[in-house]
Formats: sequence, C-alpha cells, structure tokens
Amino acid sequence: MIAAPAGRISDALFSGKTTVAAWRTKPSWYAVSKQDRTTATELERFLAQRMKATTIELDSGHLSLITHAEEIANLILQAARAAPASKPASVPSERDGGR
Repeated sequence: MIAAPAGRISDALFSGKTTVAAWRTKPSWYAVSKQDRTTATELERFLAQRMKATTIELDSGHLSLITHAEEIANLILQAARAAPASKPASVPSERDGGR
C-alpha cells in the first residue's frame, strides 16, 4: 500500500533512456538499512560509496522510511539544505496556450 498514493507511473519511465547517472556529477545522500533482507546491506554500502554519498546507517529493515521516519526526514533536510538554489520551473499559462 505504500506505492498507492504515488499515482500512475509515467510511460516515459519505461521508454526513456538514461544517458548519465545523476550521482556521477551531483551530490548524493543514502540511508543504509542494516537489517534489510530485501537488498543486501553490503550492496547498499557499495552503492553509497560508489556515488560518494553522504551516508547514514540505520538499524532498520527495508522500510526505514516508515520505521525511522525522523532519521530519513533529517537526511532529506540535510540534502535540501546542501542543494544549490535554483529557479522554479516554468509553468505554462493559458496566455501562451499552455505551452
């Protein structure tokens, strides 16, 4: 039921092609779940290290987003504070025909 509120997945997710992984050029943050039985902890650590991510380790299973919400929220806030300010995306208006 966790995915239900997310809504429909875009078709572009399956048809688009990634040319460069964002973590190769952008700062990254990662939460390793030490009790995860879905994704191996060693794999999580490897991925975090490869992307040079700011990493926290939680005594949690796969659903650390739920079981350790405060720690995950703090990690997200840390990432948000570190991100450079950017211009808001342009939102089409009726005046320009929604384009």
